Amino acid sequence: MTEEEIKEKIENTISIKIKKTQRPIILQRLEYIRSKKPDEIAIGSAGYQGYVVYNFYKLGISILESEYPDNATYIFDSNNWEDLSKLSKTEILKGNLAKQRIFHDKDWTIKIDQLF
Repeated sequence: MTEEEIKEKIENTISIKIKKTQRPIILQRLEYIRSKKPDEIAIGSAGYQGYVVYNFYKLGISILESEYPDNATYIFDSNNWEDLSKLSKTEILKGNLAKQRIFHDKDWTIKIDQLF
């Protein structure tokens, strides 16, 4: 896919139910991660619609971002991101299965940059 097609596909993952005021913020986060040039992008479907996974295999990480505001970005080991992405948030947290959880706060971009 071209860069423009990827951007459009990601934009289309965001539910129309998301408030118009929150949509630009969500798109900005998704685009910010994509600007880091992932090796692969996976877009969720069915029960995982609204999620985008950015795989950075050379760094050994996968970044799972969702369209949900006031949530968190999850960093997984790139070897098992698919299995972990099928678990509930509760299972991930109780099992301490994420390498890192970055809350959507004012320091979000700084914390994302630190991954690189």
